[in-house]
Amino acid sequence: MNAAFRAMLQARAGSTVAASRALQGVTHNLSRGEWREVLASEFLMPLLPPTLGIGSGSIIDHLGGQSAQQDLVIYDRTLVPPALVGSTFSGLFPIDGVLFTIEVKSTLTADELRDADEKARALEKMAYLNVAIPRAVASAPGLLGPTGPVSASGGHAFAGVGGSGAQGPVDHASRLEKAVPCLFAFAADSRNVLDDYLRSEVADPGLRALCVVDLGYWFWKEPQGWQRGWVSEDGMREAWDYAEMLDFASTILARYDQIRATRVRDLNPFISPRE
Repeated sequence: MNAAFRAMLQARAGSTVAASRALQGVTHNLSRGEWREVLASEFLMPLLPPTLGIGSGSIIDHLGGQSAQQDLVIYDRTLVPPALVGSTFSGLFPIDGVLFTIEVKSTLTADELRDADEKARALEKMAYLNVAIPRAVASAPGLLGPTGPVSASGGHAFAGVGGSGAQGPVDHASRLEKAVPCLFAFAADSRNVLDDYLRSEVADPGLRALCVVDLGYWFWKEPQGWQRGWVSEDGMREAWDYAEMLDFASTILARYDQIRATRVRDLNPFISPRE
């Protein structure tokens, strides 16, 4: 670990949280956009490489499907490009270019967590382009997850145990890594809100990563289930300020290249009339 570098990132995370808490003191009703813009502009955007972009809007597929409004969408500029509205970061995002989605909450409640999970499940059903992918990807070994190999068989980059792929070109869906649905909250109504979700008997939750300031970071990994990243404990707050936020960001940076390697670059199915 480089202490100076980590301290600089902790300072950036701290300014993000401070801005969110300042917004809580404003008397007028705040839109969801203000919370997501704080997270995007203050914390995530400076950390992402130039090939990645952050936006907000609906995700679409080549069959005409469209998702509900997504708070934040992290997409790859080198894949299928989004259609943005003017100079804003709002628009429509083809699913084949989307790597992560992030629901942003000021104070997470049980109802909001349930709604976020439902939105993530709906996203899971969207259609990805079904074409052959390069031999280099088709024959690559299983992708690495946070603590081990990840299946490339139509799953998420935070989950599973993988093996070597078939030789030669294969159907894209057989190696697909889908967009990873995440949730970020600046606070939680109570710790029980998270504990109930993490202890649920759901074998395949919609959300794949949870980050709540001051409480911790969790990611889903198959077959083990929810895994703890940094989780707050008594006496650790001062020494590890905002470690949960840094873990969340570092996971995105470590996984994005592996996800996009399983995608294709083809705008045509989104714009050409189907026969």
